[in-house]
Amino acid sequence: MRKRGEAAVGWVMLTPAGYLEHGGVRTGRYRVGGERLSGNGREPWVSYAALAVAVVDEIQNAARHRAGVSVFNAREETG
Repeated sequence: MRKRGEAAVGWVMLTPAGYLEHGGVRTGRYRVGGERLSGNGREPWVSYAALAVAVVDEIQNAARHRAGVSVFNAREETG
């Protein structure tokens, strides 16, 4: 419980795509979207390295406030 007069707590929740690529290379590129990813024919994924960069970027830049966002890349579906 907060004491009277204390400022509101700032937070952001970064949620990775459904597929986390373990051995993925660090490209420095990732996408940030809303709480839900759009399907539009692409498979959402993100590497652990890209997710780590997104977390550090958000800590350093604090671009989002009190929001849940998704972190992902997208590739064309095959087959």
